[in-house]
Amino acid sequence: MLAAFTAVGVTFANTELPEVEALTQSTYICAADVEAGKCTGQNAMAKVAAKGQGDGSDEGDRVNIPFDQLPDVLINAVLSVEDRDFFEHKGIDPVGIARALYRDVKGDVVQQGGSTITQQYVKTAFDLTRERSITRKVREAVLSIKLEREMSKQEILEGYLNTIYFGRGAYGVGAASQAYFGIDVRDPKFGPAEAAFLAGLIRAPNLAEPLKHPEEAIRRRHTALVAMENEGYITAEEVEFADAIALTEPYVQPFDSIKRVDVRRGDWGGRYVTDYVNTELARIGFTQKEIDDGGLRVYTSLNYDMQKAAWDAVTSTLNVETDPEAAMVAVDDQGLVRAMVGSRHPFTPASEGVTGFQANYAVRSGNAEGRPTGSTFKPIVLAEAIRRNYSLESRYNALAEVEIPLEKCDNYNDEGQREPWSPSNYSESDAGVLDLVAATRESSNTAYAQLMADVQPPGVAQLATAMGLGGKKGVGDIGCAAVLGTVQATPLEMAGVFSTFANRGVYKQPEIITRVERVDQDGNATVIYERQVTQKQVLTAEQADKVTHALQTVLAEGGTAADNAIGKDAAGKTGTSQDNKDAWFAGYVPRLTAVVWMGYPVTCPMKEGDCPVHGINVTGGSLPAEIWQKFMSTATANLNDEFIELTPEQLEAGEIINGDQLLTPDETTTTMPPVVTLPTPPQTPGTGKPGGGHQTTTTNPVGTTATTDPSSTSSTETTLLPGPGP
Repeated sequence: MLAAFTAVGVTFANTELPEVEALTQSTYICAADVEAGKCTGQNAMAKVAAKGQGDGSDEGDRVNIPFDQLPDVLINAVLSVEDRDFFEHKGIDPVGIARALYRDVKGDVVQQGGSTITQQYVKTAFDLTRERSITRKVREAVLSIKLEREMSKQEILEGYLNTIYFGRGAYGVGAASQAYFGIDVRDPKFGPAEAAFLAGLIRAPNLAEPLKHPEEAIRRRHTALVAMENEGYITAEEVEFADAIALTEPYVQPFDSIKRVDVRRGDWGGRYVTDYVNTELARIGFTQKEIDDGGLRVYTSLNYDMQKAAWDAVTSTLNVETDPEAAMVAVDDQGLVRAMVGSRHPFTPASEGVTGFQANYAVRSGNAEGRPTGSTFKPIVLAEAIRRNYSLESRYNALAEVEIPLEKCDNYNDEGQREPWSPSNYSESDAGVLDLVAATRESSNTAYAQLMADVQPPGVAQLATAMGLGGKKGVGDIGCAAVLGTVQATPLEMAGVFSTFANRGVYKQPEIITRVERVDQDGNATVIYERQVTQKQVLTAEQADKVTHALQTVLAEGGTAADNAIGKDAAGKTGTSQDNKDAWFAGYVPRLTAVVWMGYPVTCPMKEGDCPVHGINVTGGSLPAEIWQKFMSTATANLNDEFIELTPEQLEAGEIINGDQLLTPDETTTTMPPVVTLPTPPQTPGTGKPGGGHQTTTTNPVGTTATTDPSSTSSTETTLLPGPGP
């Protein structure tokens, strides 16, 4: 025995007290309805669990509560159950330690010790081994005594109550109260019944899970209540009242499993949003450890009413199990993401034998890297033509099929041989002479193919990149066929493009995070990030207004989405990729833009003979436009802004392509417009690569000016294909 006490003395002298590490804390993500500084577990739309320990899981939840905010009833309950003499002893219970030493000398297995709250805290804070051995008990006791010399009782109790595991992935009383009762531990509703229940969980909490082991949970709560009564903290009447509360739903929150990301407010596709928020935090500069454990409070621009409207619009339209995927993004006039549907399916992690649904098709992520844009790319070409001072009255003969000479558009067939590009209209019909407004309204492939050949791809690529298409890398080298939608993009990127038109030429990078705070160990929040709008003027206001003027006709009589008008000023564009594999609708009102995409993950033509949807051949003007209309009718209910109305002089301004050669149906020979003769740009032959060419020269047509110069690439290369649908 003497040798044992001597060993203890030596251990005491040689043991240094480690630093108490800062506790990890969960991150909470809040929607736009939560005010700055008020994002909590109660109003968060999602929680990103902090890394835990001690329960066999590496994930958990922790929210630190300062001592002066801990309710007295909770402190009293824990002291009554775990350590009634906490404020009197010096860190250890000598009787308990002696009992443990005696049993070890006898060779007995240590079944229990006299662990004080300080000892329990030391074991957790300093990550001591869980092994029940005399060596561990002696080290634990020594550290406990030394810790009491360095920290006050209040500091130790605060650390203990914020550290211990309560089951359900909850570390600390702050997370535990939320996990079991859905209330903040500081809420006045938190009383003796809740405090006694949590105090009773401390020893082996999983064995007292109320929804699995109700009898044990009731027994432990009663034991804690009686202990509190014995200590004089509560009355017999309070014990009786608390005992009468059933430990069942809804008093006890439902629970299935510990979730890495827990969406707490109306799912409506929210898990896809929180994963995107995680990605955006990393882009801003936060490390994964900060996101996981840093106690961040992330404020987003997500509008819950719009999010629900978007989810309902998608899922009510595509409501058959075999329907294709769909995604939607809505962005306001400040570039803030107000709604995001990443998939029509609820988020489902992949598991053995289950594919799962995890890809967010609204953004570039995982295996979702964008899809061909179809004719929703045409407005970018229109904007470039207007930027070069071409008039909306420029016109083309929109034959069923046209042949573009190699001098204007390099092209290769499937055998790798150079041959003229021959795009055709979706309906393979001759539309006659169309000016640019009519060509937009009808989404004429052959008219726009000729326009692309005249303005040339490099300038279009520069403008597309300046409006956010292609992400960080931009669209790169493109060829003439890009006008018909060969460029891949995401709904988020296309929302940035179309909101540029709505914002009268100002591109505002779509973003969802508006503010980030970090909560310290004392619960104080510090602002560490606030959004600064990333914007640039890529078109003049008048140039953008001209694009909007043309796009308004798409939703008007004779337009490709005329059936989906919303009864107020709106503009948009339909898009269908090659062979109906992707269908889009992008549209906007002055203060809100929404983009819809649909298609199968493994591409399958959405048409008769392949994969028709609801018995129809899907184009951008069918189901995608229907989804857009459903969403916008709800989302814009209180928005009645009008577009700027251009004067006849503004609409007629600029050089008119083919004005001396072609007349539109409503013109006569007595109203001949001004003339511009287009030169043939110098051409460098391609490299022989099948399906594509390489253009190295950008030529501005004679008599034109580029009033804005969004910088990007200066060469193009692409696979040139026949045009898709409207």
